[in-house]
Amino acid sequence: MIKVNGLKEKVTSETIRKYWDSRAVLGHTSGSNDFVLKDLETAVLLEYIKPSSTILDVGCGNGETLIKLATEKDCSGTGVDFSAELIRLAHRNCRKANLEDLLIFKTAQIPGGLEEQLLFDCAITQRCLVNLTSKEDQRRAFSEIMSHVKPGGYFLMIEDSQQGLDNLNVLRRGLDLEPILPPWHNLFLNEIDVSDWQTTEWHLVEGPKAVASTYYFLSRVIYARIAADQGLKPEELRYDSEINLLAYRLPRHIGDWGAPTIWIWKHDIRLDSNTLARA
Repeated sequence: MIKVNGLKEKVTSETIRKYWDSRAVLGHTSGSNDFVLKDLETAVLLEYIKPSSTILDVGCGNGETLIKLATEKDCSGTGVDFSAELIRLAHRNCRKANLEDLLIFKTAQIPGGLEEQLLFDCAITQRCLVNLTSKEDQRRAFSEIMSHVKPGGYFLMIEDSQQGLDNLNVLRRGLDLEPILPPWHNLFLNEIDVSDWQTTEWHLVEGPKAVASTYYFLSRVIYARIAADQGLKPEELRYDSEINLLAYRLPRHIGDWGAPTIWIWKHDIRLDSNTLARA
């Protein structure tokens, strides 16, 4: 249950959609207040995606990731999101970037909303499936996304792992910090459940792997403890603190802490992770 105007309201796909509609006014940070984390996630995607690929971005939000892929990798593709307000923002951002000939943005709900039988070289999500309200819907959405990936193509799935969050909270407890809980509108993925999503066609070739472990250790553990010792409240911590910005410059994969996690799926052909093409 969540509180809306002081009243308790059940968490549904509609209450979650309204939440994301309300964030469209935030522009660049509409997808996440933690803009450093979003940049780290996008950097990971840029490492894996080949130039000139066709991309399906599910849960595209303000469209900035797809726009960056088009700008830096000459990619084209389609971004979908269940928030009409965020799609309007994505259209505006796309026009400003003069990329309307390469990118399409439209409103669609998953599972069940990707009706066109278009196939893409690569599908991506950035903390999208966690906005679904049941494990069953998460698996259905995964299957629907994979059905739009070309044979030989990839799904780069960045989602929040409950195990990754649990690992982080072990460190926080060691420094007498309160555990971090998933946001009210999120259902974090269980890595054991996700491993069962593999089929004869869709193979997990890499992951689960923490996307920003170093950053989470320094920002959510070290910085949080220092701030607490200085008498700061959690809401007073800054995403652009010196520690956070320093963490951005360090290797991302020191340890296995924090919820943001990548799973890399391949359609049709089982490959060793070492053969996964990187640009």
